[in-house]
Amino acid sequence: MKVNPEFQKYALERGLNVTVDQPVVKPHPELGFSKNTVNVGAQISGDGFQGFSGDTPFLDVTFKLVNDYFDIIWDAMDGDLNTKTFSYMQYGESTPKKITSFTQIYSYKVIMTHSFITSYARIEAFNGNWAKDLSTVGAKAYAQDSNGVKYPGTIEKDGTVKVNDIPLSKDPYNIVVEAPGHLKSIQKVTLGTKTTWGEDVGEIRYIAGSQPVAAAGDVNGDGVIDVLDVKKLANKIGMQDQDEFKV
Repeated sequence: MKVNPEFQKYALERGLNVTVDQPVVKPHPELGFSKNTVNVGAQISGDGFQGFSGDTPFLDVTFKLVNDYFDIIWDAMDGDLNTKTFSYMQYGESTPKKITSFTQIYSYKVIMTHSFITSYARIEAFNGNWAKDLSTVGAKAYAQDSNGVKYPGTIEKDGTVKVNDIPLSKDPYNIVVEAPGHLKSIQKVTLGTKTTWGEDVGEIRYIAGSQPVAAAGDVNGDGVIDVLDVKKLANKIGMQDQDEFKV
């Protein structure tokens, strides 16, 4: 937050000091589960200063977008309320003056340049074992683009897979679940959609229903299940668990 250049020029010409208050972020009084509010302000001081009148820009407030996980293209600074109360202190008085501020006049767009995927880790060795914590079995999930670049995801206890911040691309992605001793589960998806005015944007998509099962049996991790896997198992019969090979 900073003083608007137009008002800064006004202050400098008159020898005034403008002290910007530290912004205060608080939970929204009605929508604290999803929104915050921010209070901003500034103090003007100087010899003989008795206030000013007129219509002029005062403060420039900039918000930084830290995540474009947002399925609402258009919004206003407080889209749930039509008006807010704005207050200022008039010279020579001790009680703030309050005026109505219309909050939905100015809006903004959030253009998603990433997609967000929710899938499911179907790992054959644990099919039907609903008590198994799938976040602890050594499995991993990721999205892989056509150039082989991987975008890591997470696997939750119940097997839910989430891959966030997948860059917008016209090429399809592979959504991959890997687990020790299993073939990879690979689902190919083309991500992205368009706005009503034709602009390419990312999307939030649930694809768990079509994620293939990762077949068990690829013991040596070569991407196929064959006699070599059987041989490796046979060589370990009667042995205790080892770090590099779990019996």
